[in-house]
Amino acid sequence: MNAVERVCAVAARTGGWDAFSEVICRHLKIAVSTQKDLKRIVKQKTSADVVQKLAIFARKQRGRRDTCVLGGIVNIIQNLEKDETSIQEMYKQGLLDFVFQCLTVPIDVSNFRKLAIVVSQDIIMEWRDSDTWHNISFKSTANIASIIAEHVRDKTVFGALLILLENNLTKLCTYRMLQKHTIPAASLQSLQLPRLAATLVAYYQSSALNDLPFDTGKSLFVALMLSPSISIRFRGLIGLLNLIHSDSTWDFRFCNPQRKYLNLAFPPPENSCSLDMSRDASAGLAPMIFPDGSTFDSYGWAMKFVEYEHQGPKNNDESFEPPLTRIIGAPVLNMFILKHMESTLRAKGKHYEADVFNFGIQMLLIRTLKMTENESQPLFDVHITARLSALDGIKRWPERSYFYYAAIKTLGGPECSEWATKGIKCTDTTPHLRRRISYELSFALFEMGVVFLALQVPETMWWKDGVKYMKMCQASIQEALGLMTGGSAEQTMLVVLSFIAEYLVRGPNSESQLPSGLSEKEALVSLSILKVRECKENSELQEAVSTFLPLRSEASKKWSSLISAMQKMPLAAKEAQTFNDFTGDFWKYDDNMPATVMRMYFEKTKNTINGSTLPQCSTCHKPTVGLKKCGRCGQTKYCSEICQFFDWKAGHKAKCISPEIST
Repeated sequence: MNAVERVCAVAARTGGWDAFSEVICRHLKIAVSTQKDLKRIVKQKTSADVVQKLAIFARKQRGRRDTCVLGGIVNIIQNLEKDETSIQEMYKQGLLDFVFQCLTVPIDVSNFRKLAIVVSQDIIMEWRDSDTWHNISFKSTANIASIIAEHVRDKTVFGALLILLENNLTKLCTYRMLQKHTIPAASLQSLQLPRLAATLVAYYQSSALNDLPFDTGKSLFVALMLSPSISIRFRGLIGLLNLIHSDSTWDFRFCNPQRKYLNLAFPPPENSCSLDMSRDASAGLAPMIFPDGSTFDSYGWAMKFVEYEHQGPKNNDESFEPPLTRIIGAPVLNMFILKHMESTLRAKGKHYEADVFNFGIQMLLIRTLKMTENESQPLFDVHITARLSALDGIKRWPERSYFYYAAIKTLGGPECSEWATKGIKCTDTTPHLRRRISYELSFALFEMGVVFLALQVPETMWWKDGVKYMKMCQASIQEALGLMTGGSAEQTMLVVLSFIAEYLVRGPNSESQLPSGLSEKEALVSLSILKVRECKENSELQEAVSTFLPLRSEASKKWSSLISAMQKMPLAAKEAQTFNDFTGDFWKYDDNMPATVMRMYFEKTKNTINGSTLPQCSTCHKPTVGLKKCGRCGQTKYCSEICQFFDWKAGHKAKCISPEIST
């Protein structure tokens, strides 16, 4: 901590941003706090000198995370904005860029982020000449888009960010007309288009695209799926999926980029929570008597439902629509009766069965809410409860297979392979649970593969992880198909998943033709069966594939110039080679393991050098010889500043304060 940071820390006890600004002004020997100070700067024509001192000081803060100092600088910039000459000087000397960089500073102080947003808003809305506003849009757009996902639950900040993003994009749309040439490649790259596109699709109302005439919005994403580029094909699918989903349920979308990436950096909040399972069991001791005098066998029906969860449906008809009357004794979900059934199980000491009953009912409730509920909050609440139930179930019953299936279904993520392995090895695994684990694992791997391949480039380890997940997914699908009962809902849906996964990997032979070997007919038949049977199993993917197939030919004509341009991109060949050349030592065959998909699962590569195992980063577990130890405890090791930050967020910062790594 340097001298300025120490003084700001003292000022933080009683003051705010103005107090921090005063500390910095005294340090730099400048005065900009009052209107009188600004008039003096104008009169003495010293704005260039004042801005230069502040710009030099701001550049020295690069890589530092003291929000008091950073906020003080941003506050001074806000004061200088009141003088037109100073604004021009800040633009010339690059000081305005500092504000945009502060938007992405990973900090816990929300007020600092709000200050940076307000000042950014002032800067973006200030300029009138096209050269300047285009330049500012290039410098600020990517930073604005990158933080939107962190503020979706704060309507004020969320709305402000979307307005800023829309303002920038509107200005950029005029670039070619005003500048008389296309946007330079370097400027395009600064926009970070993949993330920007994902943000736009995820957070703007889907009706803006759905309401375009002649299916223009949908056909655009279909055209992207006709690209020779693997990553662009996957982006097209994400676009279709986001159009299909409710705008208010972003947190539970299938193939949702925001949740997948945020969870890699910050574990979802439910992971650090625990579910209170000490429910009142006394309610289950008294028999349930209806007004007509008849009694309801709560315990018997509850055990029938638990048996159904373990053994599965009796026939294919039941796989398409759960037989509520047969398994819970009523044609509809009555929450009062269901709570009494769970309490009865707990009253009789059947706590495992009660946990299974609780999770299974939540799955039925989610299914019902998706069909009937327009508001997102009830659905959100049940989803969160289901995730908590799955995590709690694994902790309470690690030797039972059911909750490994539950975790794969509700949580997804890289842990799915490990959960599937443990679940299948459990001694109580039934054929039905083996099928469900294989089925849910296929979709979880597909989801991870789609997100990583869509939003990264071949040079990154995330893209290679996407390749890994997609290859695992294809193997998992084939194994799962071998386990399924012919004609069941799961088998029918897996045919659709197999088709779209194979297509996305291989791509079209021409503008709209499917590669040879893919059975469009089988996929269409399966989709028809699912529609006729009103099966809601992975309904979002059903609708996306149902949209893609019939619009394929039309999109190839409507967007022929776009498709032609994509075919000339060198990226496509590079991606295909990277995908095909990836072997990755991740298939493990073990004759002692059950003959399921988990005979082919990811094995972490043994990283050695000269026979010695390489040390691993404490956060990302990347093996390397270039790790830097924590300066205070000397125990944890990091490969980068980013990994140190993530580990601090996970709790290490509270235990051990150490200098940040400069990279």
